[in-house]
Amino acid sequence: MKKAQEEVRRVVREKGKLKLDEEDIQEMVYLKCVIKEALRLHPPTPILERESSQNTWSFAEEFIPERFIGSKFDLKGLDFEYFPFGSGRRMCPGISFASAVVELVLANLLFWFDWQMPGGADEKGLDMTDSFQTLGARECPLQLVAAPHFN
Repeated sequence: MKKAQEEVRRVVREKGKLKLDEEDIQEMVYLKCVIKEALRLHPPTPILERESSQNTWSFAEEFIPERFIGSKFDLKGLDFEYFPFGSGRRMCPGISFASAVVELVLANLLFWFDWQMPGGADEKGLDMTDSFQTLGARECPLQLVAAPHFN
């Protein structure tokens, strides 16, 4: 998260601005990779696979946003290795809107706040086990402490 936060703050600082807009997001390559990796690991809706390939991703259970830097994968579901919003005729019609909103909201959260675990807990102990419900919730809710960041 620190790397994405540094990228967001660097892009905004370089432009001498006080707030983010859509044009700024286009320069945030690492932020987009973080979102893709989060959607790869934890899809917004549960996927019931008929068949699964065991060797699609190297280190599949690890959060490695760098795997998307310079890759051909996008959110549109053209590759069967990665389609968080579905594919083909049954693809989510709101994919463009959802992508823009997630990018802008996450960038603003990273820009305006410093994030930490409650009580200084170690992030390695986070339980990110999926709960297979309608909206892909976690078994244990994520709790973070937000502190305002002043430039």
